[in-house]
Amino acid sequence: MKHPQPRDNLYDVYWEFAAKRQAIFYARLNGRAEPWSDDPILQQYKFCNVFRAADRVSQYLIREVCYGEERRTPGDALFQIVAFRTFSKIETWEGLRRLLGRSPTLEDLSSGKFEQALVDLKMTHRPIYTNAFILCANDAFGRGEKVLNHVALFKHMFFDADITTRILNAATLEEVYGVLHSFPLYGDFMSYQTAIDINYSELINFSENDFTVAGP
Repeated sequence: MKHPQPRDNLYDVYWEFAAKRQAIFYARLNGRAEPWSDDPILQQYKFCNVFRAADRVSQYLIREVCYGEERRTPGDALFQIVAFRTFSKIETWEGLRRLLGRSPTLEDLSSGKFEQALVDLKMTHRPIYTNAFILCANDAFGRGEKVLNHVALFKHMFFDADITTRILNAATLEEVYGVLHSFPLYGDFMSYQTAIDINYSELINFSENDFTVAGP
C-alpha cells in the first residue's frame, strides 16, 4: 500500500488560509461591509473560526456558563460546564434555565429535576443536541435513550466517581483530559473539548500549548 505524501509547502497553504479566515473575523467584528475576503471560496462557504473560543456557542459558554452571575459551588460550576458541552445547544440550556428557574445544579441532578426538565424539553419536539457533531449514543447505562444515558453518566461522574475533586486536583491539562476520557460515552473528541471548556473557567488554569488532541 502506497502511503500518501504531503504536498510541498502544505503548512504554508494552511497558514495562509487561517490568516485569511481570521481577517474575515476582524472585518466582521469591525463592522465592515461584505465582501470580507477576496477569496471566492471564503466568500461562498462557511468555515469554523480560527480560534475555537470565538465561536458563537463557545462565547455563550464562556459568558453565561463559565462566568455567569449565579452563586454556585465549584461542583455546580463543573456540572454546568460538562452538561452544557454535552448538549452544545444554547436553546437547550436556556430551556433548562426557564424550567428550573436558574442554571441546573447538582441538587437538581440528584433529585431528578434536571432529568425531568430534559424530558419536558424533549416532549416539545425540540432538538436537545447540536447537529454540529455526533456524540456516542450507545446504551452504556441501560436507559434506552441517549439523553437519559447522559443523565445517568452525569450522576456516575459527580456522585460515584467524585469528578469534581479529581478535576480540581489535576496537575496538568492532560490529566484533566484523562479523567474525562475514563468515563463511558467520553471519547477522544468530547474529552478534549470538555477539558478546554473547563479550562476557560476559573476552576483550572493550564496553558493550551501544553497538550492537545488534534483529532483522529
